Amino acid sequence: MACLANISFYIHGRVILKLPNTDQSPCLNPNINVGSVLGGQIKKWQENGLIFPTTIGTPMAARNMYEDFRKILRRIGLPAVRFRDLRHTAATLMLQQGVHPKIVQERLGHADINMTLNIYSHVLPSMQEEAVEKLDELLIPIEVRNEIKQVSEVKASLSA
Repeated sequence: MACLANISFYIHGRVILKLPNTDQSPCLNPNINVGSVLGGQIKKWQENGLIFPTTIGTPMAARNMYEDFRKILRRIGLPAVRFRDLRHTAATLMLQQGVHPKIVQERLGHADINMTLNIYSHVLPSMQEEAVEKLDELLIPIEVRNEIKQVSEVKASLSA
């Protein structure tokens, strides 16, 4: 099983994997073995359950992954952003689309929902506006002038 939060870094020339900070960190269990899909074309493939491996399945150095990411951004004409900004963007978009904060917290692997709410509280004001709009849609406004006019007409017809 591969965890999204795995981070590789170098210590004395060796790649080290850091496991997620919490048990709640999201993990993937890919159903496809890349080595078998390639039909044995890569004889050196080493299955390690990584999400972003090198071309032979070993841990990719973070700086190499970041450089590849920057090259892709330049090639498709997008501004340079940090790789971690994708995580923040995904969380913000989920909240803006109405995904419950508890689900976002679990997807991010935050140990406590307060951490998620504190980090992404800037999204909440627009959510407050949306909640008010939805409440307005539920409550059907009554034209008071028309109601008063109808009551006056009924009273006039009764007294005549």
